Order: sequence, then structure tokens, then C-alpha cells
Amino acid sequence: MGEDDAGGTVDDRHGEHAAALHRLAAMLVAETDAATALTADALAARPRADRATLRTEVVRAYLRAAPRRVDRAETGTPDGPRDPGDVLRSLPPRARAACALSLVEGASETEVAETVGVRRGKVAALVPTTPGLDVALTAVADRYALTGAALRDALGSVEVSASPRPATSHRRRRQGLAAAAAVAVALAAGYALTSGDVLGTGDAVDEAGVEDAAVADPDGPDLTEAGWELTDEGEPPQGAMGLTLRESVEVDAGGTTDVTLAGQGSGASFAVLWCDMPPAQDANLETPRADVSTADGSSVEIPCAGREDGPPVSRIVALPPSGTAELQLRGDLPPGGGATLGVYAEAPSPINSPLPGGTDAEPPSAVDGAVVLDDESAGAPAQMGQQRLLQAVEIGADSTLRVWSGGRGTISVQVDGLAATDDGDLQRYTSATGEVDWSTQRPDLRDGRWWVYAAGSELRVEIPEDARPPAGERREVVVEVVAEAPIDQVQVQVAEASRVEPDTAALDPVADTDAPELILGHRLVGQWDVPQDGQLRELGGLDPADPDEPAPMVLGVAAEGVDTFLPWSNGLVTQGPEVRYQDFAPDLDSALQNMGHGFSQAPEGAGGALSVAAPPAPGQPPATVLVYAPVPYGEFDFAAAQVPPQSWGPDEEPTSEYLFGSTPPETVAVLDEDDTEGRQVSVGLENRPPMIVRVTTSGRGRMQFLVDGTSATPQHPDGWWSSWTDQPVTTDVQLPNLMGGSGSTADQELTVVVEDYEDFTVEVLAP
Repeated sequence: MGEDDAGGTVDDRHGEHAAALHRLAAMLVAETDAATALTADALAARPRADRATLRTEVVRAYLRAAPRRVDRAETGTPDGPRDPGDVLRSLPPRARAACALSLVEGASETEVAETVGVRRGKVAALVPTTPGLDVALTAVADRYALTGAALRDALGSVEVSASPRPATSHRRRRQGLAAAAAVAVALAAGYALTSGDVLGTGDAVDEAGVEDAAVADPDGPDLTEAGWELTDEGEPPQGAMGLTLRESVEVDAGGTTDVTLAGQGSGASFAVLWCDMPPAQDANLETPRADVSTADGSSVEIPCAGREDGPPVSRIVALPPSGTAELQLRGDLPPGGGATLGVYAEAPSPINSPLPGGTDAEPPSAVDGAVVLDDESAGAPAQMGQQRLLQAVEIGADSTLRVWSGGRGTISVQVDGLAATDDGDLQRYTSATGEVDWSTQRPDLRDGRWWVYAAGSELRVEIPEDARPPAGERREVVVEVVAEAPIDQVQVQVAEASRVEPDTAALDPVADTDAPELILGHRLVGQWDVPQDGQLRELGGLDPADPDEPAPMVLGVAAEGVDTFLPWSNGLVTQGPEVRYQDFAPDLDSALQNMGHGFSQAPEGAGGALSVAAPPAPGQPPATVLVYAPVPYGEFDFAAAQVPPQSWGPDEEPTSEYLFGSTPPETVAVLDEDDTEGRQVSVGLENRPPMIVRVTTSGRGRMQFLVDGTSATPQHPDGWWSSWTDQPVTTDVQLPNLMGGSGSTADQELTVVVEDYEDFTVEVLAP
């Protein structure tokens, strides 16, 4: 790639911006090569700029090169009612840029006005109110934008000027960019269907016993408007619906071709096929398709979409993640005809840009005998921008789930803490082997979440087997929905179910407890048994908290044998209006480890009632919840306190070797009481980025660890770390986020301030 005046390459200093810039450029010019040229010129022209400046550079270069108006005759825009694709094709360049910035990039009206060069009051007039215009722009980006290695390779082949502000580069490319802008294509206002099996999970079973995910269905959804169509050059789209093109294969009629599979993390590759099609009116001709035979003896069928005319893409077919498969074309292709196969892998991030907007469509009507969860019937507290629905229901063996979303984003649905929105890829975390069945994989179901790419989409899933009762029986379960889509546009119907209203009265504390009375600078306030059903309940028997005192620590311990893997199915702690997610550890020592890292502090709710919800796992024993109040350092009884689980005695094995993995750390420096002067010692880190200090102490005391004068242990009370025991122990103390990465070369100074300890040693360790 070309070097700029500051030395180095565009890729060296702008890798973090290139993908976003290329995606914006693709929306503007609807052509990959022209988008690459715009991106490369912007990165070379502004070698030290931030993303906002680079975005402005891309837009203004596009506006300088593009024609001033779009010929309606050339775009084929009808005079009658127009869909979003028609509207986008007819937009002048300045309006197209304003739409991309406002509807997809999320730029403010002021930012849009400054970027496209109009008064702020004119921005609204540039952006049509046509529903779905944002989806059309996103689909254009999915079709033409490059990411990862493909983008690096493309940018590396572009010749850029050595000048930091090239005077001729825009004139040099004006002709090509103008042509691309004149034929900019919009793809449409949605993903064609709001119901049905979009990705193909039919019931047919082949001779090898593998479920065939590609049985042709004439009533299957039209995925063209989701970005699944060939480019003007006849190439498969670079990406769509969270998939990235890994290989493109041309196949002749009747030919057999080896296909290299290259999935990425999901346990599957995915295939889409376009063919030259015979005349549709001839019923005697067999519709083309491809049979794919894999190394494990399985066989799947890929239906053909038409290259020019004929059926659209209606199936995305799962294939094994790696190896080589044999593909053979079947059916009647026209003389000299052939096919184009695209092999795809899941992109690291299924959604590469914001997905604003929604639909005005109403959710489906409730079917007879169904329980409906929506924001009016089953709202529940949530945190971190997520939203929740929660409802206890009684289900039977025939109960199913129907999920509808009027907005875009992610939705996870769990029944008794088990993911219903799962195509089997969670097995990599939960099964003994970690193997994933490739034949069940779908790109819109990932890690227990449904990625909603089209407002108004619907998904039908089964109740997880372990939560479903036997035939003829009924069972009470909890259905939990966690959404990053707009919750007021989410609906879940549980068929063949009835609503259950659980007892959510305040809980009384347990009289006897085995939990430590004093530990880690805290004293035990109380213990409660909390039903594991996701319902919020007040912890009774607590005195009102002093709003001026530090918040207590709330520890959750799940019932033995309960799987708490799903990271979005945590418990909750609320105090007043404040909400915080709560990890429920598998045992007490693990919960105390969380406490030592400051992970379990309750929200500061101005002295309101403290309430807790345990993760749903009905039918299990209740979880244990412990509340610990902080004790000031000067009042804490070090002699009576229990040794924390993260510390070890002189004759014990270290408890925190996992912090460095299997590689033993190197000792960078050693400090002890003989090195201190005025109870403070400093040591230069010699360009090393240590992560841990290993502290050996005996007796009462505490320490501060400062890196270049900034506290490296802010999670501890007032920034002071202590062993909180007078026993001789060793503890590894992690210094997070202050030491730089492995490539850091800046000199740093570690200062240790010691109070009260008379006998101590501090080892500074680095990987």
C-alpha cells in the first residue's frame, strides 16, 4: 500500500477506520472498486485524521466526482408508487449522502449539514421519509463492502498519491466514480417475508441420516432484497446477513467441481448458488440444482437461483466448516450455461453498522391457547441497554414459541434458562467435546441469539428438550426474553400454554448460615434462599441503608448442578430505581473471588429496598444470596477474619496461576520493608508491562499501588488493597488497564505506599 508523507502505510495507521469508511463509500457508489478508491484516497489524504474527518473526506470526494443529477429514464424509476429501491435510485448524490449519514451512520442534523455542504435547515428536505430506505442502503453496503483480509488486499493494490492532500486523485477517479454513482442500486425495504423458514431447515432426511437444510421450496422467501444477488459483474455479494464471502466457484453445465470449505467459528460454511435457468414455461425441463457430497459421506442439495431471470435466492445452505466437498450440477441448464457458487463464513460481527428504524406493521394476532409476552404484559428490569420480558407459564409437550420483531437487533429467548434461539452452536461451550453439528447451523442464530436483520421478521422455535414435559403432562417453566431490539416491538407467543403468577413476596433471612462472618473487609449482614425463577423479590429483614455509606456486596451462589453458562441470563440486583446484573457463582469460594475483584457491589439506590432475582432454573433448589456490608479499615478485626480464597499460606499452592496461563511469569522487581523510605517505595518498570504484583504479608496493614501516580486498584476501598487477615499469606493482585499492551515502550513507574505492614514482600511480575 502507498506510503504517505509521515512514513508507513495507510493500513498501518488507519486499519481501525478502513472497514467503516469502505462501507459508507459502498452505500454512496454501489460498486466495490469505486468504494475502494474513495477509501484509499481518504486515508492517504488525511493520514492522521479521526474517523469523523475521514468520513467527511469520503463524502466530499464522492460529491465532487458524482453527476449533479440522476436521470430518471436511466434508473428506470416508475412514475407511480415507488418502493425504497426506486427512491434510492432516483436520489441526487447530495441527498444520497445525507440519507446514508442520517439513516445508517447515525449522524446528527448538524453533522450531516456540515459534511454535505448545506444549511442545517435543508437537511430534512434531503432525506425522504420513505419507510425502509435505511434497509435499502444497508443492503447496498452488505453487497459491495469489503472487510478484513479482502479489504486489506484491495486497498493494498490501489495506487495512492504521496501527497498528504492529493490535488489530482479526485480528478483521476472522477469518471469512474461518476459512472458508479449513476448506476447506484438499492436493494429494498425489508427481507421479503415476515414469516416462514427463511434459512431452510426442512424436515427431509437424506440417506446418510443428515437433515437436509436445502430442500427446494417454491414458496420460500425472496432473499434478493437482503443483498443476495449477483453484482453487475456477475460476482456473488461480498457479504449479506452477517456472512462474508470466502470463495467464489464457477461451474460448467454437467460439471463436477471440488469446493474448498472455509467456515469460521460457527461449525459450518454456508453456500448460495446462482444458475443460468431454462425457460420457465417449459414444464418438461428439470429445474437446475447442485448436489454437494462431503468428506463424511453426507449429501445436501443446493437450489439454484437465476443468474438473470428465474427464481430468487431462497435458501442459505449449511455445509461442513472445513475440508473439501464435491459439487455436481443437475437438471436442465441452457446450452453453454453454468452456475456460480458462493461459499460463505460467519463474519466476526454479524452486524457491522447500526441498524436504525423499524416497521409500522402490527405484531401477529395471538393464536388460541397462547400466552403472549410483550412490553405491556411481561416487562422486567434490565441493564446495559438491554430490555427484558419475563413470564412464568405452564406448558405441554406440544407447546412452541413464535418470536416476532418489529425492529432490528438481537433477541434471545430462554426457557428455564435454556436457549430456545439456538441452532446448536452453544454446544461448543456446553458439551464435553465442544463439537457443533454443522447441518443445523443458521447464520441468523448465533450464540443463543436471533440476529434480526429485517424489521417485521418472525421466528418459530421449539421449547428446548430438557424443559419440555413428556407427552400428556404439563410443567411450569419461565420464559425469559432479553432483547437489544426495541422491546416495544418484540412479541413472543407461547402456544398451548397458560399464564402462572408466582409468589414474589419479600423473603425472610435464613437463621443459620455457614458463610464467613468477616472477610475481605466486610461483615455478613444476612443470607436468603432465593427461588431460581428470574422473578425480582425484596430481601426482607434489612435495615434501611445509609445513602452516605458505601454500597454493600451482594453474592449469589447458584444451586448445585445448575448450568449458568448463558452470559445474558444472569441474575439482577436492584436498589431503588438502580439495576445491576448479578453473577451467580457455582460455589461460595467463586462468589468470594468476585467480591475480591469488586464485581458484586450493589447499585447505589439512595437507601432504597434491596431486591434480587436469581437466573431462571425452575424445579431446582433455591439459590443462596449473601449480603456483606463494608467495614472501615480501622474497625475491621483482622485476627477474627477468614483468610480470603484468593490468598494462600506458606505451605499451600498458589491459587491464581491461571492469570498467566501455562507460562510462568518473570520477576521484574522485588520490594520489601528494607526498601521503603517513609513507607513508600518506587520502581521503574523498564519498558515492561507487568500485570500482577505478588504480595506476601503478615499482620495488619494495607497498600496503595500507583502507576505514574494513578491508582491501579480502584476497585478496592479508597484504592487501598489489603490481605484482610493477620495470617501470613501471599496474594496476587492484578493491576488492570494501566500497564499498556505487550507492545508498549513507554517508561512507567510503580509506586507502592505501605501503611501498618511491618513484614511484607512485593514481587512485580510480567508474562
